[in-house]
Amino acid sequence: MRGKIKDKLMGFISIFAMLLAMCFIISVPQGHAALSFTEQTDADFDIDEDVLDVAMGDLDADGLNDVAAIVKTGSTYKVRIWENTSSAGNASFAASNVVYSSASRVLNKILLANLNSATNANTQNDIIVCANYDGATSNQQILIWKNPGKDAGTVFADSWNTGSPNAMFGGVTSNINDIAAGELDGDSGDNYVDLVSANGASVIARQNPSDSAADPYSAGNWTTSSTLTGSKNNVTAVAIGHINGTNDSYKDVVIAYNSVATTANLVAYKNPTTGAYSGNWTTAKTFAGVGDTSTRYTSLVIANREGSGDTDPGDGDIFTTRGQADTASQEKAVKVRKNPHGSDPFTAGTWTTETIVSTTSTNAYLYNEVALGDFTPDSNKYPDVVWGVDANGDALAITEAEESTSASAYGNAFTPGGLNAVSCKTVATGFVEEAVSGNGKIDFIAGYTSDGDVGQEIRVWRNDAGTTNATLKAKSFKAEKKAKKIALRWTTASETDSASFTVLRSEDNGATYDVTVGSVDAKGQGGSGAKYNLSDSDVTRGKTYNYKLQEIDLSSNTSDLATLKVKYKKAKK
Repeated sequence: MRGKIKDKLMGFISIFAMLLAMCFIISVPQGHAALSFTEQTDADFDIDEDVLDVAMGDLDADGLNDVAAIVKTGSTYKVRIWENTSSAGNASFAASNVVYSSASRVLNKILLANLNSATNANTQNDIIVCANYDGATSNQQILIWKNPGKDAGTVFADSWNTGSPNAMFGGVTSNINDIAAGELDGDSGDNYVDLVSANGASVIARQNPSDSAADPYSAGNWTTSSTLTGSKNNVTAVAIGHINGTNDSYKDVVIAYNSVATTANLVAYKNPTTGAYSGNWTTAKTFAGVGDTSTRYTSLVIANREGSGDTDPGDGDIFTTRGQADTASQEKAVKVRKNPHGSDPFTAGTWTTETIVSTTSTNAYLYNEVALGDFTPDSNKYPDVVWGVDANGDALAITEAEESTSASAYGNAFTPGGLNAVSCKTVATGFVEEAVSGNGKIDFIAGYTSDGDVGQEIRVWRNDAGTTNATLKAKSFKAEKKAKKIALRWTTASETDSASFTVLRSEDNGATYDVTVGSVDAKGQGGSGAKYNLSDSDVTRGKTYNYKLQEIDLSSNTSDLATLKVKYKKAKK
């Protein structure tokens, strides 16, 4: 009788264990590896100057993203450019050229855009800069340098109009805080980018004169313009993109401004499609103000938060950074305002807000700039984010990045360390080692102030992370102790882009995996899974080993899949 009860009990235990294992298998499939970036050091970025703004774009039509920046030393502002000389697996840049230097103009925003070409929009970019005269009240300007490569000149030499820019749109009485480029007038056959600038209390849209075959490098030809807004006090940021649900060449405009008496504010303006340069931007969505009089939005980006899963890519969402220059405890944050999708975003739909990161620290705290990129390429194309922080009083003010793990959540944060007492003023995303038109993993660059121990004021962070294509079943990475070896086995549930698998070994409890046990080619292509095995014969009784399983995909990207600990005490005969 006692034996029967024992047999039944053991049967129940076996069933329970099997059910528990099934639940465990269902609950822990892995998708993405954690974000990982490697800093690519380059002495040519050690300039001992404060970097205020950076931009990436192809300047010399070689297919690689070059770097342009506004830098400052003492009271002198400069425009510097660096040539991208990278090759696969080796990010490198040549020494910079100083395009422009001024002790009387305050430069605060740089933009790379091709103003006179519809067919090569991503190459031979021109340089556009917001410039404000220090102490002057009536001569704030937009400076434009025509790319000398368009006239058979040398791009990376002192030949950008011999150092003198085209001073455009002078006579403005208020500081020009920001500028954006994009299609506003629907000339899809030409695609000459138009400009929108934040001029003090107003926002001005200007039509590219290339539409009528006029020279865009002559200020007098940009005669068609429109003031989008009434008085908005201090307009701090502008962005161009699709908000109204139509993915066409009539892009909408979002602005941020401060109401001197109350709060920081955000307004989206619908492109009128006709009369875009006649003051017809009358349909607008005004969001509730935030913070207090010292709170300000510092950057805006319009992008589709839903990725390719959204049925209409024209439903753009609004990514923002905001901060505070004093010691008040108002919220400082990186957020995204989410388009109502399917309802009129300007009149009827309800926008929701997703917080990516925020703080109410009483330190002066500025989230300076946000940039987007697909850091872990997948079929959804959710936009990942990187931002720069200026945190007075914090021990570490640094760049951070987060992966969009779904249409409504961010995670897998990456925060590089090692920089103390510095400010990250600016960030930009783009391919570094790949061509501009590449489809791999987006890299990013960051610009820092020259105080503290920064060393290189511009840093390149090469993207190492990727999508984990081999989704592992729970407990599929197993070890079996045998005579004179440890047999390792694993099973994948699905493989779409796997090239091989590698097992590494650690003898210091996983601190360093410095021994390669072996590698095997992947065999589960086309979405199917497969079974694999390797043996570790270099083992000693009484020792404990940690093993790490890695996947290498077809683009040579490595992802960590699973770890395992084995104490090799008694070997099976």
